[in-house]
Amino acid sequence: MKTIAFPIIAAAIMIAPTLAWATFDVTDRIRSIDARAHEIQLRNGQYYRFLTDVKFDSFKVGDMVRIRVHAYDNNIGLMNHAEYVEKAN
Repeated sequence: MKTIAFPIIAAAIMIAPTLAWATFDVTDRIRSIDARAHEIQLRNGQYYRFLTDVKFDSFKVGDMVRIRVHAYDNNIGLMNHAEYVEKAN
């Protein structure tokens, strides 16, 4: 049992630091909306992909929005997945 547990624990220790993540809000104006790809691009140039279905009908280019973002580094590059979007003042 110890011979199996050691490699698993060692692998977990090596992988854990590489999966860093953070949650934050971004507020900016919409530059473009791609409802089919579930993406919004803000004027800051960043694209945000939504993992859930978002009703993009209530948003239009130029609207000020706040997006909750989960960002993580998966050793391939920084990934931004948006949790929700709402109109901001």
